[in-house]
Parts: sequence; C-alpha cells; structure tokens
Amino acid sequence: MIAYIFHPKFVPYLAALAPRRIVYHAYDLYHRQAAWDASRQRWEKELIDRADGCVASSTAIARRLVSLGRREPLLLENAADFQLFATAAQRGDTPPELRDIPRPRIGYAGALNRKVDFPLVDQLAGRRPDWSFVLLGKFGNLDAVTAPAVSRLRRRRNVHFFAHQPYERVPPWVAAMDVNAMWYRVGPDLWTEGGYPLKLHEYLAAGPPVVGTGLEAVMPYSDVVRVPEGSTESWERAILDALTTDTPTDRDQRQAVARRNDWKSRAEVLESFLLGVSRDGGP
Repeated sequence: MIAYIFHPKFVPYLAALAPRRIVYHAYDLYHRQAAWDASRQRWEKELIDRADGCVASSTAIARRLVSLGRREPLLLENAADFQLFATAAQRGDTPPELRDIPRPRIGYAGALNRKVDFPLVDQLAGRRPDWSFVLLGKFGNLDAVTAPAVSRLRRRRNVHFFAHQPYERVPPWVAAMDVNAMWYRVGPDLWTEGGYPLKLHEYLAAGPPVVGTGLEAVMPYSDVVRVPEGSTESWERAILDALTTDTPTDRDQRQAVARRNDWKSRAEVLESFLLGVSRDGGP
C-alpha cells in the first residue's frame, strides 16, 4: 500500500496505516497558513524524511521541499478537466442566477478567504459601476484587511456573491463571464505566492479572457493571461483591454493552452512516478 499524503496533519495516521511506501504531495506553502504550528512543522519534516517520493504542485513549493532536505521532488503542476470546461463554453448555457445580472460580468470562482484581494475588487467596483462583479464560492477565514472590504462589497449594487457550487456546475458560471479574474494578495504571511491556481487552466478552457495577479506560476502564461502591474488603475486597464480587444483567435489560443494542461496528461506522469516508487522506493 502507498500512503499518499496531501498534508503534514495526516502524519499521525501513518502508524495505523503501516504503509509499504509513502508519498508526500505538497500543494500549498502550508507553513504560511493560519493553522500552522510547531506540531505541523515537526510532522512535515518527518514526512519529508520518511517519504519514498515527494510531489510539488508548483516550483516555489518544490524549492521549499528541497530546502527541507528533499532531493528532486516531482513537479506536478495543477491542471484542468479540459473537456468539462470547454463543453460548457460550447453549450453557452448561462446559469439562471446570472441572467438578470448586467454585462459585462467580471467573475471569480473559488475559495473566498484572505488570499483574495477584496480591497482591490472593492476599488474596481467603485471605479466601474457599469461592470458587474460576480464572486462564486465558499467563504473561509478573513482578516483585518479583507473582512472590511467584503462588508463594503456586500453593499455595492454591482457586486454579486453566490454560494459554492458542486464542481460539475462551476464550468457554466465561468463560461458565462466576460472576463475571469484571479485577484490574489501576496506577501510573506500568505501562501498564495507559491500557489499554482487550480482555476488558471479551468478559466483558459472555458474561453473568456483571463486577468490575473502575477504569481510565479502564472507568469509563464502571460501570453494568454493579462497580468496587471498591481495598481487598481492597471487592473482596470487590463480588464477593459480584455473586454474591448479580445478576438476569437485569442480564445482559441487560451483553449489550446488549457488542452495541453489537462489532468489526463498529469495523471500519466503521476502514474509513472508511483510505479517507480512502488518498485524501488523512488528518489
């Protein structure tokens, strides 16, 4: 049996599982998250030392694993279910909840927690009352920066919050936007800097233009993602450019990138890696 561990908090279960092999798949910079403590730090080091193989979801996460003593972790970046999102774009079925929301619609689909730059969204919504901002997802932990901004956003007539949807229902929402956004806060106390957004290739597969924060994982795709410099004004310009200059060729290019970053190809890489781990203990 291979114990495939996604988080150090599961290390205490290994004693009962008694697995033949252990794989640690780090998908975030956990040490920057609010729940991180001395126990989890100790468990992560133990996990890295014991693992027969380590997997990282981004280059930044891979660097952290190396800094903790792990040699050559497998870089397995996040991907998308291309067919699911591309099919939603082809069908063009707008969710009924969106039909009365004026266009253009600027969308975000994902966890609504302190990683989201809600102050930026609030400033944009104030500057552009003619744009509709649609945020779809479940609320998580907010902080002194994001909580007041969310309160302000709830009072704006051009901002619309919708509850988390089952995964298979998300693609029509994403496809029904005029622009999809990845607005992330970055900083030494946030895990976002090292993340590889799941929504990156999902957005691209759905078709509409994408505007996103210049994370390390996003920059290699700057030919298909508009990356503002950081100011509210630059975000406004990037979104306006997406709304006014995007072409069918641009859309085809985005979907071509997403097609190359489908979960099927990632699964093949992981399968080969796990076969190696199972056979000889891995790297």
